[in-house]
Amino acid sequence: MVGGEDLAIIRQQLLDLVSVVRRAWLRLHQLERERSDARSDALTGLANRRAIAEWLDSAYLHALHTGVPLTLMLIDLDRFKHVNDTLGHPAGDDVLQHAAAVFRAQLRPGDRVCRWGGDEFLVALPGVDGTTASTVADRLREAFAGDPRARGTTMTVGIADSQGLPELCGASGPGRGTDELIALADECLLNAKRSGRNCTVTATRLRDVG
Repeated sequence: MVGGEDLAIIRQQLLDLVSVVRRAWLRLHQLERERSDARSDALTGLANRRAIAEWLDSAYLHALHTGVPLTLMLIDLDRFKHVNDTLGHPAGDDVLQHAAAVFRAQLRPGDRVCRWGGDEFLVALPGVDGTTASTVADRLREAFAGDPRARGTTMTVGIADSQGLPELCGASGPGRGTDELIALADECLLNAKRSGRNCTVTATRLRDVG
């Protein structure tokens, strides 16, 4: 027969066990939150550069091995600094969050998007060639600029397709990696800015004019 003293001991042991489990659960929750924070942008909730870089390496290898295109878009928000300078940083933050909402609404579930830094975003479109990506870019630009939350800002887009990388870079073999693809998209973005902003430039157009 269990006495009162034994019941008290058992009760205390159960309380100790509950305390241990609770601390372990809180620690696990903290670790999961830290892991999520390390891979996402706090303001927009989008992936950050670190997160998408890990995914890009495997996605690019898959594109090389299968011949299925992988297209990258580098997107810059035009006149974003003007919004920050004249309306304040909270207004600028709202513009960035609006851009993130447009990406979530307009892109496919399998597409990837990250805040590349400042007012730049990187979009990865698996299985999409540069021509189709241009149509996607136009849709993004229209959806973004057509909302009052854009506050007069627009999107300028540079596009690079993995299938065109060897020819455009002068490589004799398959594409030379995600760094080259990103650099090519960045070159397209710079050319788009020189063209007057609020437009899209693809790697194919660079080749044609170069």
